[in-house]
Amino acid sequence: MSGEAIKTTDETIRRAAVLMLVLALAGMSFWLPQLKAVLSGLLSGDPNPVFINRDFANYWLSGKQVLAGDIEPLFFKDRYQDLLEQTFAQEAMETRNWSYPPHFLLLTAPLGFFSYRSAYLLFEGLSLVFFIWACFEAWFQWGRSSEFSLSFRAAILFLSCFVIAQFYLGQNGFLFGGLFLLALAWRQTKPIACGLALALLTMKPQLGILFPFLLLAERHFATIFWAIAFTLLLFALSVAAFGFASWELFVSETLSYQQQVMREWGGVFLYMMPTLFAALRAIGFDASAALLLHLAVALPVFVATLWLLFFKKAGPFDNGVLVAAATFAITPYAFLYDAGPLYFLATLSLLSFGSRKRVWIPLLLALLTAQPLWLPGLPLLAKTTFAAPAVALLAPLTVLIFFLVLLMRRLAWRTASQ
Repeated sequence: MSGEAIKTTDETIRRAAVLMLVLALAGMSFWLPQLKAVLSGLLSGDPNPVFINRDFANYWLSGKQVLAGDIEPLFFKDRYQDLLEQTFAQEAMETRNWSYPPHFLLLTAPLGFFSYRSAYLLFEGLSLVFFIWACFEAWFQWGRSSEFSLSFRAAILFLSCFVIAQFYLGQNGFLFGGLFLLALAWRQTKPIACGLALALLTMKPQLGILFPFLLLAERHFATIFWAIAFTLLLFALSVAAFGFASWELFVSETLSYQQQVMREWGGVFLYMMPTLFAALRAIGFDASAALLLHLAVALPVFVATLWLLFFKKAGPFDNGVLVAAATFAITPYAFLYDAGPLYFLATLSLLSFGSRKRVWIPLLLALLTAQPLWLPGLPLLAKTTFAAPAVALLAPLTVLIFFLVLLMRRLAWRTASQ
């Protein structure tokens, strides 16, 4: 990379970092008190209500139930809520539900051996190491030129909002984000390992919706075979461990309640999703209208993605970035804590543009990577202004704009190469 290009990229990084900080601070009144309460609980062991009312409570309690040999309450929302409140000796805990398929219990079972505090630290700490390693594997696989080397260091900086959100929410985004990146990075060179990563990703299937098309377009048939084989193996292990009835309950109880969650839950929940469906619901659309409008955008994105993958061939990195952006533009049900791969790959992609004329790059990069901290704070703004729900549209629009940037760049590259 030339000295001028490095100078240009450094300037873009500085501008984007400042904008990201400003956006993160804009939502500070929401996330900072929660982060402080969680850190206090982790350091002191004090079971304050905020520390207990984390999404991690689902994983830890499920591990306890696996070890106790009683997973049935997980699948019934009322029984599960009662179990939560009894376990933590808290009345009127935040409403939570178990939303995962039975084979996820194979991963959460070991958490039951530890106290809530220790399990929280171990799960988030180890999965953070896993995620950073997955980022490095992706960078290592796609190239170690000076351009990518500089962008990789910056990408870690631009993951800071994502990392903070993971710890105060107690979510599994490090784990599944890492699996997403490893599946992309290994799909060409390690079909067996990639197949295992994709099989584990079926525990959060909305993140893997485009991988079958990516693998078919790139003709990675061995990877497809191993992904199916490992998925069947995980299914068989879960049946052996928890019985086939666990899957029957998942289909009859969990999935039906998840549909209710998507259609009826409101408040901060909607501001945790950078999807058009959630933003429209936050504005006031009912679930049916919001889903219809979401599909009106998602279907063209899906068709355009397939067209690019099958008929406008590109390198593995470009295809990987495209799949990450399209996934979050297409699925109506994905959260900020799921989007780590998108933030990482968007940083690598946008910083590779390296032109002073593209003054929009820092703004687009900041709006994407600061989402985990500025978007959830919008409900507080909604108490004083009617603008907050409309601002919620910024999240899905930012994702869509990034997808369009990739689309136009791909077409421009193809035109130039011809």
